Amino acid sequence: MDNHLLTAEELKQITGMTRYSKQAEWFKLTFGVKVPCSFDGRPIISWASFEALNAKHFGLSSCVPAKKGVVLVSDNRPLLASEKKRRQL
Repeated sequence: MDNHLLTAEELKQITGMTRYSKQAEWFKLTFGVKVPCSFDGRPIISWASFEALNAKHFGLSSCVPAKKGVVLVSDNRPLLASEKKRRQL
């Protein structure tokens, strides 16, 4: 299982979207998770997390096993200070 972060090109190929906000929205609509984003809005997700989400989505796994380095983000996480500031603008 590869744990590197998805590149901008890989995100574009997977989601079919070029805008970072639309890519993040795609993950929310497709998998029901809010992916963390970098300061410029680019979704940050590893291949391992994407593969785990895909497996769960297609019913290949009844649960996502807790593996070192694989973190799925829930919606009830508090916002980072930078995200709070960005949303106030």
